[in-house]
Amino acid sequence: MTLTQQHFAPNNFLHVASIVALADATCGYAALAHLPEGAESRSRPWD
Repeated sequence: MTLTQQHFAPNNFLHVASIVALADATCGYAALAHLPEGAESRSRPWD
């Protein structure tokens, strides 16, 4: 993720929502990568 000014709070610290979004995406992809053979995820928005 390339950080831009929109990722920072008014006090110039990285906004916590940026960190949470990155962690959420990382955990989601990790969960998909570790599904057992033949298993499917029903929560993917592109299904």
